[in-house]
Amino acid sequence: MVLVVIIGVLATMVRLAVGDGGQAARMRETARLLQQLTLVAADEAVVTSRPVGLVVGAEDYGLREWKAGAWQERAEDALFRTRSLPGIGRIKPLPD
Repeated sequence: MVLVVIIGVLATMVRLAVGDGGQAARMRETARLLQQLTLVAADEAVVTSRPVGLVVGAEDYGLREWKAGAWQERAEDALFRTRSLPGIGRIKPLPD
């Protein structure tokens, strides 16, 4: 019985050490980048005196600028490029 408990504890420790293959780290990094991106977007909106929006989709996110009556991507600016979200458990769109 003691041997089974020891094996169980060791298996749990190995599982915690191995983790999820780095998925949690990728999600933390994406959340950190998203937080920084929103702060930079706020600064950009103040400096340019134009509305800047954050668009989040099921698989990606990015900044858009309000120009000519619509939200538009600023292709020449790396800050406004579309970024991918980590791939685990993709969010399914709601039915229409």
